[in-house]
Amino acid sequence: MSKSPNSTVRNPRQWFTVNGMSLAVSIILFLVSLTQDGYYIDRPEDPRAWAPCIGLLLIGWLGVLEGVWAWLANPALAVAWLLMLTKPGRISQIILAVLATGLALSFLLYPEILANEAGGRTRITGYGAGYWLWISSMVTAAVGATGAMIFQSPRSASPTTPAEAPPTSGDAT
Repeated sequence: MSKSPNSTVRNPRQWFTVNGMSLAVSIILFLVSLTQDGYYIDRPEDPRAWAPCIGLLLIGWLGVLEGVWAWLANPALAVAWLLMLTKPGRISQIILAVLATGLALSFLLYPEILANEAGGRTRITGYGAGYWLWISSMVTAAVGATGAMIFQSPRSASPTTPAEAPPTSGDAT
C-alpha cells in the first residue's frame, strides 16, 4: 500500500531536521518551565511569595477574564507545535509562535496581578526561571519554524519513494 506524499505519518528521521529538533527543544523547555517559579509577588508576610508555573498553566486562563492576555500564549504555542509536527515549513507556524511569544511577553506590562479570590491585587516584584523558560520555548518554536521554512522544503521532512518523486527534466515520459 502506497502512502500519499501529504501523509502525516512521520519518519523517525524527521526529528533530526531543523523543524524536528526545534520542536523537541521547545517542548522540553516548556515542560521544564512548569517545574519552576513563574513570578514573584510583594507579600509582607512572605518575602519570597511566588507563583508556580504548573499552577499558572492550570488556572492562568482566569487572568483572561481580568484582561491579562498572556495565558493565551499557551494554546497558540500548542497549535504551532501541532502544525510543526504535521505540516512542517509553513508560515502559519511562524505566525502562531511569534503571536505566542508576543502574548507571553505582554505579561511584562502588568505591574500587579490579582492575588486572591476577594479581588485583592499585589505588585509583581520579579520573574522566575519558569517565565523565562516559557518565553524561550516560544522563541525556539518561532526560530525553528522560520529555519524549517528557509532551509527545508515541506517535502524534505517526509522522504518520498522513487515512484512518488517528481520527474526530472532528463526523464523520458
